[in-house]
Amino acid sequence: MMFSVCIPVYNTSEYLRECLDSVLSQTFRDFEIVLIDDGSTDDSPRICDEYAEEHSNIRVIHKQNEGLMMTRRRGFQEARGDYFICLDSDDALNDVDGLKKIRHMIEEKNADMVIYEYFYAFERTVGAGKRISLFDHPSGYIFQGEQKQELYNKFLLGKGLNPIVIKAVSRKIVDMDEDYSRWKDSLVNGLAEDLFQTLPILDAAQRVAYLKESLYFYRWNPASISRNIRPDYYYAYRTVYQRTDEYLKKWGFEEEKIHRIMQGRINMIFGVLLAEHQPDRKRWLQVLSEVSDDPFFRELWQKRDKAYICKYYMLMGQLILKKQFLILQIVKKTVEFLVRIKKYIQRSN
Repeated sequence: MMFSVCIPVYNTSEYLRECLDSVLSQTFRDFEIVLIDDGSTDDSPRICDEYAEEHSNIRVIHKQNEGLMMTRRRGFQEARGDYFICLDSDDALNDVDGLKKIRHMIEEKNADMVIYEYFYAFERTVGAGKRISLFDHPSGYIFQGEQKQELYNKFLLGKGLNPIVIKAVSRKIVDMDEDYSRWKDSLVNGLAEDLFQTLPILDAAQRVAYLKESLYFYRWNPASISRNIRPDYYYAYRTVYQRTDEYLKKWGFEEEKIHRIMQGRINMIFGVLLAEHQPDRKRWLQVLSEVSDDPFFRELWQKRDKAYICKYYMLMGQLILKKQFLILQIVKKTVEFLVRIKKYIQRSN
């Protein structure tokens, strides 16, 4: 079998049929769909079973809730295809010839990974959304040997290459025997989980083909993203960054790029710790207290560069280290109020 399309499912009944139909409508037919229901509490389990009864190439695994990373790992373990394609259950494949084009690229270029483009929008309608172009290279370009350094740079500098859902990967390069359960409690963020799992896969890939076509539809909801940031995301990013450090050395990154990566980490961490919407204030203050004593944060803070870090983050970092959380909250509320006033004035003009 050529492809296993692995789809983790958790409470996405509103979009699940559209997702499944986008795969079932593919012109290339040598594939299976592996649905892993991660303890959904809505109508998703029934929809999964309904589709499995109607289509012989769909299998369903129902399990207790463990989170996205462990659910994806279970999908890999259950998959029978030579290549894995990940698809989120509220997204869709964007081209009925998508699998056909990926297969052609694999066979023509002898690729063990294919990276393709995507577009995102609120809804999957004609003319809507924004296409994400990843490289200036033509379709069919091969990253191998020294050329892979460009991939590594783009991947670790946060240039849109992170999502695992825009990569078709050979079973041979997936670290199938690695036990990821020890990380499941810390990796509670989808972006961190994607980066964490992709690191060893990208490292193992010998020939990576670039398919310059938008084959994936990512359903984008910025309101829900900004309002669902949790302080515990700090631990997810710390786990990922610690693993990333191993690959920075292995991939031979220059000091200048490592410096830029470190500044990006600081900005990412403050984006989490100082997000405007903190649903659990008590937990937020607890995390700030733990961060102030965390050797990882302290070491990272020593590497800060004023040229990359805004004055607001510079001030808040000092307040966190000194455990001045009352002053921090006052400053945070004041800055957020001033930002809202500025936006109001801009809209009024």
